[in-house]
Amino acid sequence: MDSEDGGSSERQMDMNKPIHAYGIDSLTAAGLRNWFAKAFGVSIAVFEILAGASFRELGFAAAKKYKDKDKDEEKEKEKEKEKENGRRRWRRRRRRRRRKRRRRRKRLRLVRTVKIGFVALKNARLIEVRREPHHHFDGL
Repeated sequence: MDSEDGGSSERQMDMNKPIHAYGIDSLTAAGLRNWFAKAFGVSIAVFEILAGASFRELGFAAAKKYKDKDKDEEKEKEKEKEKENGRRRWRRRRRRRRRKRRRRRKRLRLVRTVKIGFVALKNARLIEVRREPHHHFDGL
């Protein structure tokens, strides 16, 4: 386009002038938003573009979001590590609880076995006592 009839050649653009002053409509703003997304991986809202921001302000906003995006990615990695560590801790606790339950069951089985053995032994003695009562009560 010719710069004399209001066209927007690169040399004639004022970077501090609002974007909407150059006749950018919502469709063009959506295209600009998509370009920012493809080129930098940042999301600029259409209303930010049409709200009266200049090219310079929009550029600074995109740069800030790009910088924040890197920080957010680092935070996400840290969260993922924490999450994995939390899973590991949970697995360790679960294993400990299972071991504890197994030991408790083993102890209970042992106690039951001892009780059953004791009762059997006691019953055997009672049977012996009943069979031969005179040997047991000699001292009395």
